[in-house]
Amino acid sequence: KILVFWSLVWNAIEAFLYQIILLVHQAVLFMTIDKNLFGLQGALFAFLFLAITLFNGSFDTAIIPFFRNFCASRKNFKSLLIYCYFWQTGFLFFGSLIGGFISITLFSSSIFLQPFSSFSSLVLLSLFVGLEGLKKNARAILHLSFENKLVTCIEVINIIIYVSWIWTSY
Repeated sequence: KILVFWSLVWNAIEAFLYQIILLVHQAVLFMTIDKNLFGLQGALFAFLFLAITLFNGSFDTAIIPFFRNFCASRKNFKSLLIYCYFWQTGFLFFGSLIGGFISITLFSSSIFLQPFSSFSSLVLLSLFVGLEGLKKNARAILHLSFENKLVTCIEVINIIIYVSWIWTSY
């Protein structure tokens, strides 16, 4: 019971800090940049996180009923990493790259996609989708292992790095 209590406390701390930092960042960004650019970046992130959800294939929730089995032995955990996580990682990266090519091909005349139609932009966006999907899966495994304090530290440091990167490059 105590482990569950502290897990919930760390989840609440993470959610609060993450959302406050993101809210302040978005508010300042809204006041700083052109409104069209703000809308474009919002639409881009919405599309990217939809792609993460689609290409992840609910791996993060599908492992929940089997997690105890995976943790029963080293061999079982290795099978989780090799047979499940490895293939899921490949699908995330290559699926997002192929999805990006298809999107640019189908909607090449779209004003929205023109800034992202270069190959380097496509690779960077696919890398983003792949890495965020990996992070989402790793986060689920850590939560199932009751490593919520570690997840909180990683997520808060992640959002601080993201916001710092945006504002130092601005």
